[in-house]
Amino acid sequence: MSISVSEFYSGKNVLITGGTGFIGKLLIEKLLYSCDSLNRIYCLIREKDGHNADERLNEITSCKVFDKLRKKDPNFRDRLCPISGNILEKDLNISNNVLNELKEKVNLVFHLAGTADLDLDVKTSLLTNVHGLRQVLDLSKNFSNLEAFVHISSIYANCDESFIDEKIYASDVEPQKVLNLLEWMEDDWLKLGTKKLIENKPNTFAYTKWIGETLIEKEACDLPIVIIRPSTVGASWKEPFAGWVEKSSGPCDIFIAAGRGYLRSMKGEGQAVLDIVPVDVVVNLIISAAWNRAINTKKSILADENSKFHIYNCTTGGLNPFRWGEMENFVTQYSKNTPFEGAFRRPNLTLTSNSLVHDYWVFISHLLPAYMSDLGLTLIGQKPRVVKVYKKIHKMLGSIEYLTELDLKCSYDSMIALRNSSLENDSQIFYFDPRTIHWPTYIENYLIGTKKYLLNEDLHGVPAAKKHLKTLRNIRWFANIVIGVLIWRLLIAKSQPARNLWYLVLSLAAKFVRFFRISSTMIKQ
Repeated sequence: MSISVSEFYSGKNVLITGGTGFIGKLLIEKLLYSCDSLNRIYCLIREKDGHNADERLNEITSCKVFDKLRKKDPNFRDRLCPISGNILEKDLNISNNVLNELKEKVNLVFHLAGTADLDLDVKTSLLTNVHGLRQVLDLSKNFSNLEAFVHISSIYANCDESFIDEKIYASDVEPQKVLNLLEWMEDDWLKLGTKKLIENKPNTFAYTKWIGETLIEKEACDLPIVIIRPSTVGASWKEPFAGWVEKSSGPCDIFIAAGRGYLRSMKGEGQAVLDIVPVDVVVNLIISAAWNRAINTKKSILADENSKFHIYNCTTGGLNPFRWGEMENFVTQYSKNTPFEGAFRRPNLTLTSNSLVHDYWVFISHLLPAYMSDLGLTLIGQKPRVVKVYKKIHKMLGSIEYLTELDLKCSYDSMIALRNSSLENDSQIFYFDPRTIHWPTYIENYLIGTKKYLLNEDLHGVPAAKKHLKTLRNIRWFANIVIGVLIWRLLIAKSQPARNLWYLVLSLAAKFVRFFRISSTMIKQ
């Protein structure tokens, strides 16, 4: 392949759904920054809270993630075209004039729209991740110049497989039959039957992504499909700057809860892999995979039936594993170096695979301090809030517990082949090989990014936050001493052996003091 990625995108027109999301924002920024001659990006954006598509796009492009691009090209907004629409509607509810323009001009579709909410009800998740996907596929079939359709799935869609190959593991149930349930079954019955419906999948997100892949195999064989399966998408590794993160992305909730001292115990195996893939790695793979798909389509080399879809497993666990035990240590260490403001206690996260030990520490380190704190707040006339915080934390831990037990094994043949076929310059600009990630540095930047961009905490406040941690440490030491003295006094009062031991210690201490005084006197003489 002699044409570079940037050269390929020259003059192209791109349609992006889900451009307001975590991955979408960075995809828009990367395309505009690294593909100077890209003609136009059409951004499908639904109206929300009284703000139309144009207003929402202006809000998105004003955020910090576009600062580097703004310096390079102050007029980058001219290459963005907001389109009002909704993936749940036929033809995405796009006006006829715009629809005709898209049919004639769009070369590449990046379908990022969907929900990644693990606790969402199955009806909403099916509508968004399956029905919405079908609407975008149906529209794309009318694009006369389409060269690649990239769909963002998830590695967890197939997490019940012992080995995840680069193929579609289709459901035995037709996607349309699943969608038909939404038309005649009451919502309450759907909720009751969710566990039966999703079978071996851990949640509705994984299930609907699996059904979405099945839908592609059944209904999109005539499209130049690319499927990207990322694992847990985390903060940026390098671009647009290290540590950029957004709400509800990756393990931020764990970092915040542990960093502020709320989360003290997690159930999990320390040697299990915490599969995080940086968002810029995902974005670069999306861009490069679309390039590869279009080049191969033009060369007509995909005659084999098994190659009609290009599938990439975008994870780090099999190439550069990062383990839960390392996360436990790094979060505790770096949360003390650059602490979050308003810590409840000093960071001290412990991971245990023993359910009884975990339950014990949940009671001692979570529930007991929570109810005592709320009692104290009530006594001083303030609204109790700590128990509510812990309920949210425990709900979050329940929804991600499956991640601490997974042992994903994947094929990376497509990703490695794409890396080997890329030009050297493209490998530097559109990097997606995770084998060079240095996890301690990445996690430290992740925590700093969480502090700066998610919690909006200024780094100038770090000295005050460290001082607060020292105060919490002193309070803990004082409390431990008081509790120890009380327990000892209780033992002395109730136990003759304890009193004898106490008198023995006092006698030895007195003898030591006398010996020290005599020795000091002799030295002076």
